[in-house]
Amino acid sequence: MLLREARDGFLFDCECRHLAKGSIRNYRAETKFLIEFLELKQITEVEEVKAHHIRDFMKQKQDSGNTACYVNDILKACKTWFNYLVEEDYAVSSMGRSRVVDEILISYLFSPPACQTLEQVM
Repeated sequence: MLLREARDGFLFDCECRHLAKGSIRNYRAETKFLIEFLELKQITEVEEVKAHHIRDFMKQKQDSGNTACYVNDILKACKTWFNYLVEEDYAVSSMGRSRVVDEILISYLFSPPACQTLEQVM
């Protein structure tokens, strides 16, 4: 799916959920910056976006003199957008992350009895 179409769907969903106009305006502007950055790198499809692209975008924003607070606001908007894409099945997973990796790491960090105890607690 094209990034611009995905963004339009996200913004429409925000309007349907009656988010504040200011929030929608911020989402529109902040996702526009990301899309323009990605298009300069010739990335136009949601499926082509990787975590390192987002990190490059954030680094560019930091290097251009934006405050940490502003950069974090952009990051939050991007995360919200990509989480929406995952929930709506437009993207397989947010930035290619997988829960399976977490389960494998846990099994190496803890002994089998400790894993069973953790599973019972969770």
